[in-house]
Amino acid sequence: MFLNLAPLRRDPVLAAFDQLLADTTRRAPSTAVRVNGYQTDEAYILVLETPGLSFDQIEVKVENGGLSVLGRGQAPSQGEQRLVHRELPHSPDFSRRFSFGDDADLEQASAELKDGLLSIRIPRRQPGARRIAIVAA
Repeated sequence: MFLNLAPLRRDPVLAAFDQLLADTTRRAPSTAVRVNGYQTDEAYILVLETPGLSFDQIEVKVENGGLSVLGRGQAPSQGEQRLVHRELPHSPDFSRRFSFGDDADLEQASAELKDGLLSIRIPRRQPGARRIAIVAA
């Protein structure tokens, strides 16, 4: 047996609530960026989804012992006249900060943007003893 929800859909209070949620979603979209993170013996690897952004709209910075990624894009043009039935939320701006272990060599980090995916590679310092030279005084 199915529950008939048709009377609820006509309720003006619920309709107003649905409209409020739809407006809120449209005005305040999520600024989250999907990230995959990997760790190998040689490096830490991050892959961020950055669809529609070019390399000059993304900034990757090493600061305060971590890595920051900022994206600044443009909202879709509203110039042309059209009848919009439903529009996906769009938030071109994002900011993410990442921390790594003590073995991360942040100064040697590299980034590559291809097909809307930003890949960042942070090499790992190899653990081990190092010899300290002794100089004559």
